[in-house]
Amino acid sequence: MVEEHFEFKSSVKKKIYIVLGIGVIVLIAGILFQVFGHHEGHEGGEGHGFHWMDRIFANLWLNNIYFLGISLVGVLFVALQYAAQAGWSATIIRIPLAFGNWLPIAAILTLALFFIAGHHIFHWTHHDVYVQGGHHYDKLIDGKGQYFFWPLENGSAIPLFFLIRMIIYFVVWFMLFRYLKNYSLEEDKLGGYDHFYRMRKISVIFIVVFAVTSSNAAW
Repeated sequence: MVEEHFEFKSSVKKKIYIVLGIGVIVLIAGILFQVFGHHEGHEGGEGHGFHWMDRIFANLWLNNIYFLGISLVGVLFVALQYAAQAGWSATIIRIPLAFGNWLPIAAILTLALFFIAGHHIFHWTHHDVYVQGGHHYDKLIDGKGQYFFWPLENGSAIPLFFLIRMIIYFVVWFMLFRYLKNYSLEEDKLGGYDHFYRMRKISVIFIVVFAVTSSNAAW
């Protein structure tokens, strides 16, 4: 097997830094626009139903889930190739497989954003929507409260079941990804069919897990 290494040239790094710089500038400009636009709207008599920070938190959550989706779809692509015993993707399989490396970062960001800004993003985290007879009572959300807070009471400080389910999902996704990655690397080094058969079994498991978890993930 011929070993190939990607050379991270200075020109490539420069382009990446330029794109990152543009992104930071646009981010700052967006924040300033939200801040001053929010104040001007109130001064002009046009009230907003949300604080400008809510928009930032919502965008951060949305972008995080977007990249999480890309990471999972990359691993799913690899799993589908092995489950279908496809050979055409052998030359590009390392690219989508590398997407899975983002999973632990996505897990940290998801949990951090939820604890920092969950109250700003999710309406169901507000205690008053579960108080029957209250001004903000929401019958529909109250009916789903057990799904979020079980075994605690609706509207508790910590949505225990929601967080436990989230952590379990990330752990299972990452474990299956690590198995696929390790067996794939060993297959390239050692050859043979043992690692291929193992990867095919794990790929089938990941496909089933992905189908189940992605269909009921309430992000």
